[in-house]
Amino acid sequence: MADETCVEVNCCPPGYTVPGLGTTLSLAGDDSTATDPRVVAGEFIFAEEAQLTTATLVSSNPDIVVASTTNIQQGFAVECIGVYKTIATTLDSYVITVPDVNGLKVGQLIDESLTYFAYGTIITNIASLTVTLSNKALATVASTEVLFRPFSPPLIVGSTVVIPSTLYPSPTTATRVTNIAGTTLTLSAAPTASMTKALVSFFPAEIDPNVFDEAELFT
Repeated sequence: MADETCVEVNCCPPGYTVPGLGTTLSLAGDDSTATDPRVVAGEFIFAEEAQLTTATLVSSNPDIVVASTTNIQQGFAVECIGVYKTIATTLDSYVITVPDVNGLKVGQLIDESLTYFAYGTIITNIASLTVTLSNKALATVASTEVLFRPFSPPLIVGSTVVIPSTLYPSPTTATRVTNIAGTTLTLSAAPTASMTKALVSFFPAEIDPNVFDEAELFT
């Protein structure tokens, strides 16, 4: 007689895969490297989808210009989580050149496809338009675009949050979209730094039918 005792395990049957999320989740994901102090291994966290787009930010101006307003609505919370830069690399060199250093800070992670740098490479020094990294470049490239971001959002320049009143620890303090006119969004709080290609996240956003907000996820 078969054992009638069943134990629920976190796995998929052979031949099955978990459907993609389509974008990133706030406070959700595998934190096996323990880089996010807000995520404790082994605990349940709540999922919330976020719509990502790039934006041009001007310090002290609440109007930002975004690449796309798809899935963004008035009232959504806003957070700046990184900045894209076009870089040039040289094989085995620790230094790269950038067109400007707006939004960059020592300690930020260079987040790209591992084609040019090893995982976990961070900024160790910034001097004019020369940025020194913690690992050598794996290839020479005249021009490629990569994302620089903190290990955990939001993006901070100096000691100031780029888009103030972050979602944490309480979503009630978040900066929000107060108006949408074309690709120009007006925010309830003006950015504290200027940059031409900031990566901005908007909550909540119903994007993936396989995920619903407030779903419990297990880290």
